[in-house]
Amino acid sequence: PSHDSVSEKVRPHLAEFLQYCKMTKYADKCKANMQMLTEIVLKKKVDTKDPNIIGVCRTYSSGYRKIELASEYYELESLEFKILVWHELGHCLMELPHVDDRLHIMNSWMMDYADLFENWEWLMKDFLYGETDEKLSSCSLRHSD
Repeated sequence: PSHDSVSEKVRPHLAEFLQYCKMTKYADKCKANMQMLTEIVLKKKVDTKDPNIIGVCRTYSSGYRKIELASEYYELESLEFKILVWHELGHCLMELPHVDDRLHIMNSWMMDYADLFENWEWLMKDFLYGETDEKLSSCSLRHSD
């Protein structure tokens, strides 16, 4: 996406994600899908029927992709927000499904902060180099109260 089509608060997370992605088995897929990603936007709420969805990767019939992130749940400089961004980039660029693992970035429910903080290094390694074979149907991240 062009510089102007990516929210300023998202740019550092996108840049870091792309650096890591180059070192994974998803490097070619990431590079190709990055060409199709047109926009990453912050919105107060994501346009979905489910009010608990806080991020979504939209893939259109043309192949173009757009990420929408809800800005109301997390401080934009927080680790939770970074996980939200990386989760949606995992869908849009790496084509990863959700996994049914509480301690995984591609889990459809946001982890609590203590789990994120205590397990960050393991989460990163598992996300980037682990297998994500268990597929779930949705491509969005939900907020748990």
